[in-house]
Amino acid sequence: GLRVYEQCPPSVSSLMLADVMGIIRRLLAMDWEVNICYSYRKANDCADALANLGCNHDPGLRVYEQCPPSVSSLMLADVMGIITPKIISL
Repeated sequence: GLRVYEQCPPSVSSLMLADVMGIIRRLLAMDWEVNICYSYRKANDCADALANLGCNHDPGLRVYEQCPPSVSSLMLADVMGIITPKIISL
């Protein structure tokens, strides 16, 4: 079944969250089988690298024409199936 958690970290804007939740609800309502999983940012090297890049810029949308160099090697490793074990405290 689907378990929905209504609480979010305070760093997530409620407007942004409402938009994302609305999209997710519309997708779930469609006639198909849906599996959703969450990856901790620290367990996803590419997401972690992009989040770290975002810390160096003003808030707002940033579109990259090319993959940032700090992410491209991580993307290649992901495509090749190379994994890096992580210790994540819960």
